[in-house]
Amino acid sequence: MRINIDRNQLLNTASRIDSFITAQNMNMAKARTAVNAMLSTGWTGADADAFREEWTNANAEGSTSVAFRDAMQGFAGALRKSADLYHRMQVDMIQQAGALIRFMG
Repeated sequence: MRINIDRNQLLNTASRIDSFITAQNMNMAKARTAVNAMLSTGWTGADADAFREEWTNANAEGSTSVAFRDAMQGFAGALRKSADLYHRMQVDMIQQAGALIRFMG
């Protein structure tokens, strides 16, 4: 069985995922600022309270947005781990091949 993988492609994809997460965090911070500003302008009542609660829950631990970010971080980490593993296997195989050649030569 032959494994054909481009280690740099794994690492580049992990970096793209990191960039996506950074952008998502920045966009959520901007949205949080906008929502907080809106809520501080005097919007009161049941609708405002319901919106505030939903918004708070959307950003809380265990929320869909936080779970999505955590999953993306996990994917990036798995790609980096795979890239490292494939690199170490390649180095080991090269060393073993060299030892075999020296043994036979």
